[in-house]
Amino acid sequence: MSNNKRALWMAAATCFALSLSCAGSTPMQADPGPGSKDPIQPLLSGPDAVPTPPPHAGDAPLVCATGCSAATTPTNQLSEHDFLVHLDSWAREELHQDSLDLDTLLFHRQRSLELLQKFGTRTLSSAHQAHLQRELSRDRALLEVRLIAQSGEMRMHLLPRSIPLGEKQHIEPEVCADFTPPEISGTIQRTGQKHLWARL
Repeated sequence: MSNNKRALWMAAATCFALSLSCAGSTPMQADPGPGSKDPIQPLLSGPDAVPTPPPHAGDAPLVCATGCSAATTPTNQLSEHDFLVHLDSWAREELHQDSLDLDTLLFHRQRSLELLQKFGTRTLSSAHQAHLQRELSRDRALLEVRLIAQSGEMRMHLLPRSIPLGEKQHIEPEVCADFTPPEISGTIQRTGQKHLWARL
């Protein structure tokens, strides 16, 4: 790699935006806020807004050659007892407040869907039922990545695309200036109602 290209990578800022959607629906976009001119508005921004990454499954082997994204995440490791505790606890909470119980149900999305088939919605109100159904139907993320040089010039752009949650991706950006296009690989995982976690 030439010195100029090395300097580009060292000086560049990588910007990425994530939004959440379900199959056949309009993606849920983050609110850019008043006065914003930047078309990329990340759903998460700043170190305090980033949730803890999902832990690796205890039996998943990790070696440096494969990296963290090669390990599976324990999104199906939710016991029937814990599911019922979280479901009944969330039923007693206000619908639109932040909720660790709801976040847990959404993180374990597939397991929650299976157990809802078995136990039903129990004490959930009709409003809680509709909200949970809508949130569990969101199974895709809209991903956009830009690489911007210190001068402000955009050097790489992965145009917005819909990708499935929890599945390893290997994507090449459509726009790349004066250097070999990198492969953007990684996984996006939902960790709560308002949070997505990504390792790219």
